[in-house]
Amino acid sequence: MNKPTGVVLGTFGVERHMLKFTGQAAHSGSTPIPMRRDAFLAAAQFALEVRKIGLKYSKPGANVVCTCGIVKVEPCIVTACPGVCEISIDQRALDADILAKMNKEAREAAAQAAKDNNVELEWHKIWTIEPRPFDPELMALAEESVREITGDAPKLPSGPLHDSAEMVPHMPVIMIFAYSARGLSHCKEEDTPIEYLDKTIQATLLLVDKVIAKTAAG
Repeated sequence: MNKPTGVVLGTFGVERHMLKFTGQAAHSGSTPIPMRRDAFLAAAQFALEVRKIGLKYSKPGANVVCTCGIVKVEPCIVTACPGVCEISIDQRALDADILAKMNKEAREAAAQAAKDNNVELEWHKIWTIEPRPFDPELMALAEESVREITGDAPKLPSGPLHDSAEMVPHMPVIMIFAYSARGLSHCKEEDTPIEYLDKTIQATLLLVDKVIAKTAAG
C-alpha cells in the first residue's frame, strides 16, 4: 500500500497440515517412468494445485494465502525416485467459510495427486485456529487516530497471528501495523523507515489517549 500505518481487521484463521505420500523407492536408472510410484511427483502436483487454490481466492477483499513450506523426501539420494514424500500446507483466510472451501479443495487436490501417481496419502493435522476479528469500537478509535496522524487509515488483516489472536476470546483487542520496506516481514531484511515508524508511534499514543478518554467517560 506504501502507507506508513494501517489498522488491523483481525488475524487470519489457519488450517495447517502435514501430508505424507507413500509410493515405492526405485532406482532412477533402471525404473521406467510409467512404472514408477514417485511420491515426490505427487507432492509436487499437489503443491502446484495449492498455489492455484490460493490464487483462485485471492480476490480484492478476500485476504487469503496458501503455502507449502516443508518438503522431505526419502531416500533422498540422486539415484532413486522418492518412495516417501512429506509436504506441509498452511492455508490462511480472514473469512471462515473461504478457509473451509480452500481446505476442502486442497484435500481433493491431494487425493487426485495420489491417484494420478499411484501412491498412498495420509493427512496429519498440525494446528488450526478460526479467524479472530478485532473489537469494532477499538478499530474505530484506531482508524480515527491513524487518520489524524497520517491523513489516511487503510485497513488490512494480519496474516501472522501474534499474541493478539489468543487474547481475542478474553478481551477487546486492536492492532496497528507499521509499513515494512519492500513488503518484507518476519525475515532478517525486514525494516521500517524512521519517518513511517514515527507516524505509527504517534498514532499508537493517540489511540491510547482516545481509549483512556472513552473509558473514563463510561
